[in-house]
Amino acid sequence: MNYIDKIVNEKKGTAIINNLLNETWNDQEERYIDANYDTLCKPEYRQPLIEALLHEQNAYCCYCMQNLEESNKISLEHFIPKNCNQDTFARYNHPIFTKNVIHTNSFDKGNKIIPPEKYPHDIAYHNLLVSCKNPVHCNLGRGNKFIRPLVYDDQIMKKVEYDRNGRIFSAEYFKEINQLNLSVEELRQFRQIWNIISKKYPDLDLKTITCQDLDIIVKGLSLLKNPKLLENLFNSPKNIEKLLDYKWFYEYYKSK
Repeated sequence: MNYIDKIVNEKKGTAIINNLLNETWNDQEERYIDANYDTLCKPEYRQPLIEALLHEQNAYCCYCMQNLEESNKISLEHFIPKNCNQDTFARYNHPIFTKNVIHTNSFDKGNKIIPPEKYPHDIAYHNLLVSCKNPVHCNLGRGNKFIRPLVYDDQIMKKVEYDRNGRIFSAEYFKEINQLNLSVEELRQFRQIWNIISKKYPDLDLKTITCQDLDIIVKGLSLLKNPKLLENLFNSPKNIEKLLDYKWFYEYYKSK
């Protein structure tokens, strides 16, 4: 799991939200009209926003490390859930939030200040991440569960570890890992296979590797003592494509 530094694209990201606020200000009513997440999802805002978020996350899911270069695999994640109440909002007391984000219901929509001191949490750049669209884990698997801001912990790569069998561990963020469902068998298997590949093929060029290349490599792993794992992988022709999406783990295991 990677640390996400929201300062990397802060100017670009907040500029997108400032533009939304400016264009939703109604001079006649003297208030913001539809300065909300539905408006943010319009292509003119969502597309540049996703580009900024992908850049700061190196095009990986904020939780499971799936590659998200294909737009149909992306969901926007509110670290502080959109529909959380004021009491739950107050529990998210990380400095990135206390400095930049206010609960949407507390945002003064009748006061035009751009940029505002703090942004409503449903459209705040500092509260937005890109996640995968898997229905079991990460954003969709989490739902509205409260989790501590582990991805904003600059020591996260030391605090979350993966063993050679693909299991994920963290003493500090054990509860968060469970709430995000990051121990599901499919993820474990993909991580385990990348560990094996990293040991047998330490010089792969991940920038140019294709599904066809990976298919040949994985078939060559049948000589190893894990036939059941490989059988599971070949149950579906799309599993090789999925495996390639988790190429982040090749470098992770290679460094171990």
